[in-house]
Amino acid sequence: MRDATAAELVTVSSGTTFDLGGLRSRKAPLYRVRVSLPVCHLEDRPQFSILDSHGLPILFPGSTPYTIGSRFPISSCQEFLVRELPPGSYLFHIESQQGWALVPLDITDRNLTVSLAVTPDSQISGRVIVAENAARLPPLDRLKITLMPIGQIPVVAGVSSASLQPDGGFVVNRIRWPRQNVLVAGLSSGYYVKELRVNGATSSDGVATVGPGSQLEVVLDNQPSTLAGIVTDGDRSAIQPRIYTTKWPMDSPQQLSHGKGDSEGRFKIAGLPPRAYRVFAVSSGTLADALEFGEFLPEVWDRAGTVTLERGKGHRCCAKG
Repeated sequence: MRDATAAELVTVSSGTTFDLGGLRSRKAPLYRVRVSLPVCHLEDRPQFSILDSHGLPILFPGSTPYTIGSRFPISSCQEFLVRELPPGSYLFHIESQQGWALVPLDITDRNLTVSLAVTPDSQISGRVIVAENAARLPPLDRLKITLMPIGQIPVVAGVSSASLQPDGGFVVNRIRWPRQNVLVAGLSSGYYVKELRVNGATSSDGVATVGPGSQLEVVLDNQPSTLAGIVTDGDRSAIQPRIYTTKWPMDSPQQLSHGKGDSEGRFKIAGLPPRAYRVFAVSSGTLADALEFGEFLPEVWDRAGTVTLERGKGHRCCAKG
C-alpha cells in the first residue's frame, strides 16, 4: 500500500478474532515502460538513466535500482522494464563508449514502449578569429576552447575541450549534446567573445547549437567594456564588498561575473561584453563566500540595478550593500 491516508487503525486483542469486512482495492496511478535497445554491446559499458524534464536524475521506489546522481549499468542487451513511474515528463537516457541516446517521454494514463538508438559522438572543428575593426588576436597558445552541454542533461553529459593550433584552428571531440555553452579559457580582460558563428549563423549569447561536422567560429574583440564604482553600506563605504553581474534579460545559462572592492568600497570589473547587465553587491563575509561560485535565485536579480555597457567604454555606478 503506497497511500498511507487510505489506511485505518484497528486494535486486535490477544486471543480474539477481528473481522475487517470487505476490502476494496484501487489501482495506483503508476505505469511501466518497456525499453528496447536496437544496437547494444555490453563491451561498450552502456548505462541507463531516467531524468526529469530539467535533466536531473530521479529515483522511484520499486523501479530498477539506480540511485540519485548515478547511472544504472545495463547487464543485458535485451529489453528491460522500468516499473512504477507516476504520470509526468521524463528523459530516458543511455550513455556508452560509442555514443548516447536521449528520448523525451510523457506518461499520462498507460504503459509505454520506447526504443533507444545510440547516436555516435560528434566532432566539430572551428577557428578563433578577430572581429572587424579590432586589433590582432591574443596569444593563441594561452587559450583553450571548452564546450559545456546545457539545457537538458548537465549531470549526464561531459565537458569537451581543445587547445588552439598556431593558426587559431581547433577540433573538439566527443560532443554529446546539441546546445553547448562555449567558453574561452585564458582570455585576458582586454578581450571578450563578441559572437559565435555556427555554419555561418550568428549567436551572441555564448551558446552554440552544434552537430556532427559543424563549423564553429569564435569571434574575439579587443574593445570590452568596464564597470566601476563604489559600494556603500548605509552612510559608509562598504569594506571589500563582492560585486556580481549577469547579462540581462537573463537566459540560460546564467553568465555570472564577479569582482571585489577595496577597503573603501571601490571596485572595477573589466573585460565585460557590451550589453545590458543586472548588478548587485554583497558585504564581505560568510554569505559572500558561499555565493562566490553559486547561482542566484531570480528574485535576487529582480531587485538588482540595471546598467548598459557600450563597446570600449567604461561605466561608473554606485551600489548599496
